[in-house]
Amino acid sequence: MPYNAETKVVEAQTYCFNEDRTELYSKDCQNRKCTAFTVDIEVKTADILDQKSNPGFNLCRKLGGKPELLEFEASKEWFSLDRCVFKDGSFVSTGELVRHYLRPRK
Repeated sequence: MPYNAETKVVEAQTYCFNEDRTELYSKDCQNRKCTAFTVDIEVKTADILDQKSNPGFNLCRKLGGKPELLEFEASKEWFSLDRCVFKDGSFVSTGELVRHYLRPRK
């Protein structure tokens, strides 16, 4: 499906964000107890890098999620991020996903 910049969906949702508004996640992901962080998969940087697409979107798809661009309001200001939405309705910003799955494992 081609990208259409005019397609917008407005919906009210409960969400959490960090202090500088660079991370966004659904309330159930607050303590990393949601689908986004419980997929047992090892990811290497090369697995998600592609010159034509966003690595966070590639990881999202690999985890079974759907990537989305969004704007959210916090303290009467609007912020833009992208997120990965899972079938159970949980979501997390793709940057947070990349940091989680590419961190060194013990």
